[in-house]
Amino acid sequence: MSQDYYYYNAPPEGYQTNPYYQYYNQGHPYYTGYAPASQSPLSGWFDFKNQHYLLGMLLAAGITVLAVNPNVQKAVVKGMAKAWSGLQYGVEEVKEQINDIRAEMQYKQEQKAAAQEEPADG
Repeated sequence: MSQDYYYYNAPPEGYQTNPYYQYYNQGHPYYTGYAPASQSPLSGWFDFKNQHYLLGMLLAAGITVLAVNPNVQKAVVKGMAKAWSGLQYGVEEVKEQINDIRAEMQYKQEQKAAAQEEPADG
């Protein structure tokens, strides 16, 4: 017999494909061991009985409708522009605060140096 026979049909009595065949054959929900002969290779692509398949198909259709809608596209671009400008403003604000802190530290160091020089002059 060919290998295709064992792939699409149940093995002969007493034949084991792997040592765990009996375990998997005892009702394990995700492993059947062999593909039923009635399934086509594309049956997994078009499984309308599966709830997750239908949910994914509806979700993809909704995203597609939103993606091709010109009003949604404009809103997305405007939102991205606002977010980008907000990010740039935030970066500029942080840079300004860092420069303020550096200036304060430099001023304190100059004051400290000036205070140490005064007693030596007097």
